[in-house]
Amino acid sequence: MVHHDVVNNLPIETDNGTNPMVRVFQAKESRIQGEIDVFKQTPLNTLPLDVDVLKAVLTDELQTSLKQLQETLSNVEAQKQELQADLKKAQEQLYQHTEVQEAIKSKLQEETTASSTVKMMRKKQKKLEKYLSDLDEKVSDFLSEHFPSPTADDARQSMGRRSSSGQRTMDEFMHGKKMTSLQGLIQRLMKAQLERPHDPYIPVQVKYWPPYIELLLRSGVILHKPDDSNFIRLTPFHL
Repeated sequence: MVHHDVVNNLPIETDNGTNPMVRVFQAKESRIQGEIDVFKQTPLNTLPLDVDVLKAVLTDELQTSLKQLQETLSNVEAQKQELQADLKKAQEQLYQHTEVQEAIKSKLQEETTASSTVKMMRKKQKKLEKYLSDLDEKVSDFLSEHFPSPTADDARQSMGRRSSSGQRTMDEFMHGKKMTSLQGLIQRLMKAQLERPHDPYIPVQVKYWPPYIELLLRSGVILHKPDDSNFIRLTPFHL
């Protein structure tokens, strides 16, 4: 062999001992020889020469391969079904999340709209309160000017002296009492209507000037109690 010739031509000994190149070639030779021994000991799988035997061998190998492929296909199908189930579940969750998101958006829009509506209603309420305050002031001025509180002389002229039991008398009126204005009478009737809608009647008192009560009755603003004329109430225009 060539490497034997090379090794033989190399100096065997040096000043420091064995030549390193010799050891390298010896190691390579040992490795190659080991591979040759393994190759010799391994039997060769040669195909049989008989056609029927060869056919049977190939058929068996094909069936084995087919079986392995079928098992692989079954595993793939199972994984596919599992992935499809996961995908369906994910789509359902996405749909639910989308519905929740849309519901939240709708709720936010409703709250925004409601907030805007509340602000608008508050503005209208303030305008209405101002309008009612101005109207109340104008009505108060009108009533004070055209329907002032009656004086004692007015009371004497309209009431006179009555001494019958259960009737008002001048002495009662003159005993430290002041006649109620038309505005005060209407305000008390309104208060009774709001606080006691089931029983809005108020008793007719000495301090209510009869001409004012007569004016309100004729105008249809107030009504007598059906079973007792000593009680009056506002006419329920809202009914």
